[in-house]
Amino acid sequence: MKEIIAAIVVIIGIIVACNLWGSNDYAEYKIRQAPGSGEMSIISKPGMYWDGFADISTYKVSGDIDFREVTTMSDGAKVTFSGSVKFRLPADEATRLKLHKDFGSYDNVVENLIKKNTVDVLSNKTAPMFTASDTYSARKPEIARVLEGQLQNGAYDVYYEDVKMPDGTKYRLAKVRTDENGKPKIIGKNLLNEYGIEIQQVVMGDPQPEEKILKIIDAQKEAEQTAVLARSQAEKARQETITITEQGKAAVAKAEAEAKAKAIIETTEAAKNRDVAKLNAEKATFDAEKILAEGKAQAEANRLKVSAGLTPQEAAEWEYKTKVGIAQAVASVKFPANMIVAGGADGNSANPFDAIGLQSLYNLSNQMAK
Repeated sequence: MKEIIAAIVVIIGIIVACNLWGSNDYAEYKIRQAPGSGEMSIISKPGMYWDGFADISTYKVSGDIDFREVTTMSDGAKVTFSGSVKFRLPADEATRLKLHKDFGSYDNVVENLIKKNTVDVLSNKTAPMFTASDTYSARKPEIARVLEGQLQNGAYDVYYEDVKMPDGTKYRLAKVRTDENGKPKIIGKNLLNEYGIEIQQVVMGDPQPEEKILKIIDAQKEAEQTAVLARSQAEKARQETITITEQGKAAVAKAEAEAKAKAIIETTEAAKNRDVAKLNAEKATFDAEKILAEGKAQAEANRLKVSAGLTPQEAAEWEYKTKVGIAQAVASVKFPANMIVAGGADGNSANPFDAIGLQSLYNLSNQMAK
C-alpha cells in the first residue's frame, strides 16, 4: 500500500512540476497569463521559465502562409492565384500583447489577420490592376511585386481608365498614382502595418485563367510569336541588304584606289624616263662640246705649227691627222637610245648637229683646211 501511495505522490509531483516550469525555443516567444489576476507578460528568452499554472500561448517569431484564391481581373476574366507569404511578427512587447489580446492565439493571427489580409489585397487591390493576358505576359512578375508592396506599405492610390477590346467590349483598368520620386502613393496602411507584422517575401505560382480565357491567351501568344518572327526576318533581310551594300561600296572604293595607285605609278615611271632621257641628252651634249673644244685646241695648235714654217707636206699631214682625230673622237661619243632634243630658238625643229655641236666642228675643219 505504501508503494502505491508513493507512486501516486511521484506522479502528482511530476504533474505539478510540469505545470510549474516550462521551456521556450529560440524561434518562439510566449504570452503568459497569470492565474487569478490574469496579468499578461512576455517570455522571449530561450530556456526554462516559471510557469506557475499560468495560461501559456506560444507564438512563432516568423512563419509563412499559403494561399489560393480565384480573383476577377480588370477585364472581367477569372484567374486563380496561388502562392506563399513569408512574414515576421512584431518584436516589441506592447505590440505583441496587443496582437494577443485582439486575436487570442498564433493560429488566429495567421488565419484571420495575415492570410485574410493577403487575400483581400490580392482580390480587391491587386487583381483589378491587371488583365488576364498580363498573367502570361512580361507583366506577370509585376503582379507579385504589387501584391508584396501593398502588403508591406499599404494600399496604392489608383485611378481607372476605360479600355476598349478588339471585340468592342470595354473594361476599367486601374493604374497607380505615383509621387514626385516615382513611387506609388499610399492611401492608408493596412492591418498588418498596424500590428507591426513585416511581410518579407511574396512568392506566386503560375496564375491559372479560366478555360475560355486560356484559349484567347493562346491565340494572342501565337499571334505575337508570328509577329516577332516576321519582325526578326525583316530585320535579318535589312541587315543583309546593308551588308551587301557596304560590300559593294568597299569593292568600288578598292577598285578606285587601285586605279589611282596605278595612274600614280605610271605617271611616276614616265617622269622618271623623261628625267633619265634628259640627263642622257645633256651628257651627250656635254661630251660633244668637250670633243669640239679639244678639236678647236688641236686645230689651233696645228695652225700655229704651220705658221711656224712647216713644209706643205707636213702641213697636209697635220691637217689629215687633225680631221681623223676629231672624227674618231666624235665616233666615240655614245648617244642615248632615247634623247630629248629641244626646239630651235625660232620654234622650228632642232638640227641634231646643232644639238651636239657637230656643225661647229665641221666648220672648224673646213677653216683648218684653208
